[in-house]
Amino acid sequence: MCKLNYCIVLLFCSVQLFAFPENKQMLVEVDRLISSREEFEQQKRDRIHYLKQLLVAEKNLDKEYDLICRIVEEYANFQSDSAFVYIERGKEAALRNKNHSQLLENRFQYTFVCAQSGLMTESLSVLDQLQVYYKDMSREQRAIYYVLYERLYMNLREYAENSHMEAVYAGRERL
Repeated sequence: MCKLNYCIVLLFCSVQLFAFPENKQMLVEVDRLISSREEFEQQKRDRIHYLKQLLVAEKNLDKEYDLICRIVEEYANFQSDSAFVYIERGKEAALRNKNHSQLLENRFQYTFVCAQSGLMTESLSVLDQLQVYYKDMSREQRAIYYVLYERLYMNLREYAENSHMEAVYAGRERL
C-alpha cells in the first residue's frame, strides 16, 4: 500500500511540474547537471591532484599547512576518508609549526568533516573540548566555532526529523 501511495504522489508531482513551462526548463537544467556529474567529479579530482603536486614540492611549513587545508576542503564533501587522512597530516604540520591557530583550524576542519560524515558524537566531543580555548580565540575563530555548533545541531535535527528530538536540536541550532 505504501508503494502505491508513493507512486500516486510521484505521478501527481510530475504532472504538476510539467504543467508550468518554467518548471520544465528547470527540469531540463537539472537533467543537464546530473548528466555532467562525471565531468564535475573529474574537475574535482584534477584540483586535488594539482594541490597534492604543489604539496610535494612545498618546503615552507606554513604554506605546506595551507595546502593541506585546501586539500581537506576539496575532500570534505567528496571523500571523507581521504579528508580525515589529510586532516591528520594537517594536525602534524600544525604541531611541527608550533602554531596554535593552525591547530585550532585543524580541529575545526575535523569537527566539520565528522559532522558531515554522521559522526555527530565525535564532532560534539571535539567542540566541547575546544571550549577551554574559547577566550583565546580570535573573533573570526569564535564565529567559526559557533557556526560549527550550528551545523552540528542542524545535521542532528535533520537526522531526527519527525522524532521527539527534532525540536530539541532545532532549538540548540539557533543558540
